[in-house]
Amino acid sequence: MKHTKHYWRAGFLLVGGLIGFIFVRHFLVPTSFGQFGFYRGTNLAEQQAKSVVHGGKESCSTCHEDVAKNHAAGSHAVVQCENCHAALSKHINKDGEFVELMPIDRSPQLCLRCHRSLPSRPTGFPQIETKEHLGLDEPELQAGACLACHNSHRPSLEKKKVKYENNG
Repeated sequence: MKHTKHYWRAGFLLVGGLIGFIFVRHFLVPTSFGQFGFYRGTNLAEQQAKSVVHGGKESCSTCHEDVAKNHAAGSHAVVQCENCHAALSKHINKDGEFVELMPIDRSPQLCLRCHRSLPSRPTGFPQIETKEHLGLDEPELQAGACLACHNSHRPSLEKKKVKYENNG
């Protein structure tokens, strides 16, 4: 029993560490933690106090009813407005007042984000190879390349067989 001094030191360190952990945890864990399982009870009020950033199609259709009807009838009906346009908060503030015009991305890269031909996409999903689709050897896509033939809210509406020419 003469060589047990190191066991006592290790035991005191473990007990002291455990007491320190419990003491610090008491001050770091909010009082409402555990009110609803492993969640803070006050979190709901905190989330409700935040301003809305994304609004969804319903928010846009209150002012843009004609565009919403056209969009709902097209193949992009399941696509949210904010997938192509910016978040609602860039256009309307939390009081519903106009802030600035909605930024519109007319770049083909936006369309190709969903419609570029990829083997991982479902076979029935509309995909294109840009070289073949536009009839160019080396396509240098400019803004409006897709919109020259397609209405982005209802792509099949104005679909035309037109060879896109890059006007550099």
